[in-house]
Amino acid sequence: MLDFSKSKLFISARSPFARRVRVCFDEHGINYEEVVLDVFKANPEFEKINPLARVPAVQLKSGSVIIDSNSILDAFYRSHQKSELLAHSEREIVLNAQWSGIAVGLYEQAIQYYLETLRPVEKRDLEIMSECEGNVRRTMAEFERFIKGRAFITGSHLSQSDIDMVVAIDYLRLRCPEDWLAATQETGRYGAAIGIRPSFVRTKPPPPQ
Repeated sequence: MLDFSKSKLFISARSPFARRVRVCFDEHGINYEEVVLDVFKANPEFEKINPLARVPAVQLKSGSVIIDSNSILDAFYRSHQKSELLAHSEREIVLNAQWSGIAVGLYEQAIQYYLETLRPVEKRDLEIMSECEGNVRRTMAEFERFIKGRAFITGSHLSQSDIDMVVAIDYLRLRCPEDWLAATQETGRYGAAIGIRPSFVRTKPPPPQ
């Protein structure tokens, strides 16, 4: 069983991949140290820990390092099999896996769109930007239908998929045009209710500079 207490979690303040791990750790009362990095600048010291220079990465107090949010969470839940955030029934397991996977895909779409906006206007790939918009709008419309009348994705309790989707909603608001979420009132209700939890409040990404 891995011990995540007194570990170092390397993050960037706005990374949705890092935030899904941060919220998970906070929800479980894990005592850990956050090391905030600027992922747009080279960091030779961090590259010694993670040669990919990507966040999140966690360094356990044993010195062992786990990289990638999926790998970190998989190892974490294997060591916390009594977690209240775990899915229980077959239906819950499927829903949890489905929406966690979709949430991670939304992170990727939002980041891809945002990176294009950093280019000079004449060098932006409008086809990529349009594709990202279509993917996000279609996915959020489906989630809007799914979440109507629900407090949680599994219907009974907070799970990792709820963490992942609320992180996705917040990140889309941070990096994408407001109208992409204009027709998602049920999604807004759901996100607001979960977003008041201390773990979400503490890890809320700062506004763009």
